[in-house]
Amino acid sequence: MVIEKTQCFLQLSRMDTHNRLRLLALASLLLVGCSSYKPYPPKAVERDPCLDAGPVKSQAFDRCVADREARQKVALSALLDDGPSHEKALVIVDLDEEHCTKSLSPAEEQALPLSVIVSWKFSSETALPTPEDAARMKKMEALLLPAIQEKGLAKWLCTITSEHQREWLFLTRNHEDFFTQARTALNGTYPIEMRVNGAP
Repeated sequence: MVIEKTQCFLQLSRMDTHNRLRLLALASLLLVGCSSYKPYPPKAVERDPCLDAGPVKSQAFDRCVADREARQKVALSALLDDGPSHEKALVIVDLDEEHCTKSLSPAEEQALPLSVIVSWKFSSETALPTPEDAARMKKMEALLLPAIQEKGLAKWLCTITSEHQREWLFLTRNHEDFFTQARTALNGTYPIEMRVNGAP
């Protein structure tokens, strides 16, 4: 009877030892697993798309950043408020990709021998200008066309919108007079470049 009790006790102590070993092994696995935890790798630095507009602290870069922040504020306020106070009428400005005059006489071609290009580079998520840029382009056209066509200085020939750029092609008798008249009419408020066609 004593032998049976001793054997029973030994079996229980062995089971107890095995259970303790299993618990110890499980605890060590948990500790090793928790101590070797690695957080997610840091997010890669993304290039600011406004750098395509120009270098940092340039006028074009600052305008791009300001436009982006304004769009984010409008989007956030529209997202957070369902009321009609944030409803905004869409500004839709129709811009043809290519629009050219069909009336150019041989006499005009002789009187206006030089070709001048006025270009406006813009940055947007698509190849076409944003509605705000398109509206500004229309205002610029309304100021420029009458000013340079006055007294037969130049004639508008064609307007072309390509990827991130809109160009107006003019024929003129004198490119320096054209540039002077255009600068006076626009007063430096639009991001345009003017060049003689064919010049670098």
